[in-house]
Amino acid sequence: MSQEAETNGREWWPADYCDEGMPPGMVTPDAWLRALPNGDGWTIASPYYDDEKEEAERKWPFKPLVNGQRVEFVYCEQFSSFDVTIDPDGRFEPHGAVPPNANWFWDDAERGEDSASGDSLEEFALAFVEDHHPTEPERVTVGCSHWSQGYTYSVKIEGNVATLEEAGTA
Repeated sequence: MSQEAETNGREWWPADYCDEGMPPGMVTPDAWLRALPNGDGWTIASPYYDDEKEEAERKWPFKPLVNGQRVEFVYCEQFSSFDVTIDPDGRFEPHGAVPPNANWFWDDAERGEDSASGDSLEEFALAFVEDHHPTEPERVTVGCSHWSQGYTYSVKIEGNVATLEEAGTA
């Protein structure tokens, strides 16, 4: 196995969709563009839009776009999971490569609401100890990803075609 962490691709979200109940990501910011249901303009809509318009509209209200409007997007790169041994005092020892640009770590096991997470491996280990109170070292599978800074795009509407042009970082 390679010493470099594997990435499973980049997914994009409108920055204002990023919260606890996010829709699935899309492969490009442009993939979020949809014609409004009445055909009178464009909007940013979740991937559920095509199949479940009413549910998508309820969770992520459609916002009509105008030519030249600026919209912020972020991306996430998911990395392969790795194991880490966490001591009861919060010290930890990773087993395998930790991606150097990872900035979100979580307990990859199915622990429901008790899933520890953190912005660094150290923060994750401390949260794990606080949540689970281990009495001896515990080997845990950790998921990790990199969340980007914001990228600003400008909406370009020409006729019946809408696109996004990168306008810099937020």
